[in-house]
Amino acid sequence: MVVYRCLECDTAVTRSITKFTDETLLSEKKSPMQLAELGAGEPDYVSEGRYLESPDDSPIPGADGWPLLNPEDMVETTLDLEVYRGCCGPDGGRGPNTDCRNGHKVGIERGDCWTVHCVALDPEAVYQE
Repeated sequence: MVVYRCLECDTAVTRSITKFTDETLLSEKKSPMQLAELGAGEPDYVSEGRYLESPDDSPIPGADGWPLLNPEDMVETTLDLEVYRGCCGPDGGRGPNTDCRNGHKVGIERGDCWTVHCVALDPEAVYQE
């Protein structure tokens, strides 16, 4: 199990999580048209309590190779409202939007109704403990 921490101030930004080893269990990606037919937003990309280490094909633009985890596993973080964009949640389209409690950018959260829900942690802003 690991905890990710802010590289600048050492604040824990995740609870203790376990590496996701079976990528076949990841939530399927659906198009906005499929979502409209279902009448619901996208599911969580990674289940709570797990993280996916450095995927090559991130569901968050600009975050290829960044660790992915469930938004519910984040602690001591806030969304930057200057970068926040989306109707129901952050869409992650403007880059890093997640700050540690001391205001350092640590990642990108995506959780709008038309996107999968996940957080990508910037490997240059966090470290594993």
